[in-house]
Amino acid sequence: MDLKLIECGKEWREYEAKCDEILRFLFADDLSIWYLKPTTDDGLSRYDLIYRITSNHDFWKSLVSSFNTRFIFFEFKNYCDGISQKEIYTTEKCLYTTALRSVAKILARNGAKDNAITAAKCALREHGKLILILTSDDLCNMLKVKDNDEIPSDYFAYLLDVCLITLSR
Repeated sequence: MDLKLIECGKEWREYEAKCDEILRFLFADDLSIWYLKPTTDDGLSRYDLIYRITSNHDFWKSLVSSFNTRFIFFEFKNYCDGISQKEIYTTEKCLYTTALRSVAKILARNGAKDNAITAAKCALREHGKLILILTSDDLCNMLKVKDNDEIPSDYFAYLLDVCLITLSR
C-alpha cells in the first residue's frame, strides 16, 4: 500500500507499518537492531521504533559525536492536522543523553504546527535534545533520492543543517 493512500487519523497501525517498511528500505546500511514497540524498564513509556546507529556516513557519525547518541527513535503520527507541542514534550521526555538516546525523529503525516516547531527548537537549545519533524512528503522525497541512486541520509543531513543554522538564541 502506498503511504499517501493510508487514511489519516484512523489507520495509524497501517501508517506505522508502512513508515517502518520505508525506513528499513532507506537505511538498511545505516541503522540496525530495530526495536519495534519497546518499553522502558519501568513500563511507563513505549516508543514506536528504536534503531541503533551503525553507519559510517557523515550524517549518522555527526549524530553520534555531536549529540552523544547511539540510538535514534522514531515516532509515527498519522494525524490529519499537524502535531502540536504536546507531542514534542512527550517525545522530549523519552530522550536521555546519559542513555545515549538524545535524538528522535517524528514522522508526522502533515508536519507540525508552529508551536510544535518552537518546542522542538527549545529542546535542542536548552537541553541538547534533537527532535526532527518529518512529513510523509519527506519520506516520499527520500524514496525518490534512493531511486536516483543518491544517498537518503543526505536528505536528513540537509534538514539538520537547516535546523542548526536557523536556531535562535
